[in-house]
Amino acid sequence: MPILKAAFAYFACVFAVGFLFGPVRVMVLEPRYGANVATAIEAPFLLLAMVWAARRLPAKFGAHAVKSRFAVGGIAVALVLMVDMLVGSWLRGLTLSAQATMLVTPAGLTYLALLLAFAAMPWLVGKHSEGIAG
Repeated sequence: MPILKAAFAYFACVFAVGFLFGPVRVMVLEPRYGANVATAIEAPFLLLAMVWAARRLPAKFGAHAVKSRFAVGGIAVALVLMVDMLVGSWLRGLTLSAQATMLVTPAGLTYLALLLAFAAMPWLVGKHSEGIAG
């Protein structure tokens, strides 16, 4: 249960940041600079949210072990993929096929890199903390 709680909290924290920046990216930055630049502008803010949440939330919910932190990232990325697909179809009217096609664009590849970072971050920051403490 601690892993699920930590994964949901990690997902919710980072997704909330993305949900706040998403409309700014889509409605303000993309028309002015294009999707690639807009995504690149948003990415550091998402990475900061990931690092902040990954440092605090797994430990707060008792997911200390390496396997636990790895599971937190895996479950959280599964949640974000499900919600992103739902938001893409519901709010933006995109089919799953259209969403998949977007992944091969530079902005989509940045998104994929962010997903990998999101999945790995609880493990990465936990591993880094162990190296410092040990």
